[in-house]
Amino acid sequence: MGSVLVDEQRTWQRSQCLALAELRAAGLAVEPAGLARALREGIATRRPRVTQAGLLDFGADPALAQRVRARAGNADRPIADAAVALARLASRVPLVLVANQGLQARPLLERQDCIVTSRRCSSQWSWA
Repeated sequence: MGSVLVDEQRTWQRSQCLALAELRAAGLAVEPAGLARALREGIATRRPRVTQAGLLDFGADPALAQRVRARAGNADRPIADAAVALARLASRVPLVLVANQGLQARPLLERQDCIVTSRRCSSQWSWA
């Protein structure tokens, strides 16, 4: 069984605003809807490093993509009901927390007040 435990909306919004500003400063005209569409397509097709790949597709250089990532930071926050729901489940069954994000999300998830038997994220395994 799976569920979303982290609200990433603020991080994505900040990242997109910064990306648009950086692209425009580099002389690359990209509309907000075009960037959003490219990111959604990247997610749907499971492109690695979705934001970086999308920015490179618009003609940005890798340094621009790195600046956006560094400036955007991480404004993710746990979904309010997640801790209570996980605590209730943990009282009945062992829990394994698997995240599709890198290790930067781990501390945020570990702040959830629940018992989790094991934690893994996608950066800890590879797809052959």
